[in-house]
Amino acid sequence: MSLRQALVAGGCPIDKVNVLIESNLSSIAPRNPSNTAYTTVSGDMAGDATSSSPYHPSGCVQINLSPLFKEFRPRHPTPFVSRGYSPVSKRESLFECEDKAVQVLQEEVADHSGNQYRTLLFAGLPLSVTLLDLTEVIRGGQLLQISLRDGDKYARVSFLDPVAAERFLMHSEQNGIFIKGHKVSVVWNDRQLSLTPHLAHRTASGATRNLMIRYCKKYMTDESIREDLDHIHNLQIVSIHHSGPHCAISLSSVQGATAARSCMYTRQKYKSVRIEFYPDECAQPIPEWQPKDYHMSKSPCIEIRNRFEVFLDDSDE
Repeated sequence: MSLRQALVAGGCPIDKVNVLIESNLSSIAPRNPSNTAYTTVSGDMAGDATSSSPYHPSGCVQINLSPLFKEFRPRHPTPFVSRGYSPVSKRESLFECEDKAVQVLQEEVADHSGNQYRTLLFAGLPLSVTLLDLTEVIRGGQLLQISLRDGDKYARVSFLDPVAAERFLMHSEQNGIFIKGHKVSVVWNDRQLSLTPHLAHRTASGATRNLMIRYCKKYMTDESIREDLDHIHNLQIVSIHHSGPHCAISLSSVQGATAARSCMYTRQKYKSVRIEFYPDECAQPIPEWQPKDYHMSKSPCIEIRNRFEVFLDDSDE
């Protein structure tokens, strides 16, 4: 049923419908040659113009500059399908399409949100504790981030794998974690660190929180490296040590190590060396708990005698 028939069936007078249709058609400007833009070229260039261009007796040729509508259409149009959505037939209602779109969106958020428990809180730390002391006792999985502020008695440690964080928590509950002679409490942190898709891609490509400068130069001292990385926000240097011709830099986060590597390559000082990631020492397996063996002493038994035996006499019995 056309729009005109629908209006007439709804009770609208036919004459008014015709007036509306005629007024609507008259408002649309016809496509005529008067709306076409032309330019004029000299007779010498007339040979380059197309034969369809109008010719004037003055020896000039008018060339049509208005683009043809069909020239801007793709020759082989392809239907656009958004990522994560399937083409919807015309018979499906709008509400069904919205429900499916919301469902797909929730699935994508669930896949990439990374909101899993991976951050642990180390409480009861001694005042003199350092990040190096923490990395020496943490085992079982690669770390995303470790933070410790001066003067605080607690630290936050985020694992890359949530399963590794849970296993370390169970290990601390069963065996206890001791740092500098103090037993440390390990619990889940209230605020968890989320794994973004970009950071997940970086770690899957081999990024860690540790950097290795291969065949570093003599002028690349520990002090100069610390000065070069001091401007990076929220980046803490755990340790810097030299192993032969190489220099290992242990940092507090994977994201900070990625930024530090990019920043170092922008300096002329590091353009002649290769800077790469190297494995996290905290990814080593958790040491198995071995109970202490308590053996009974094998010293000979001492016979205990009655010290009043010398005063006993057979007649007294």
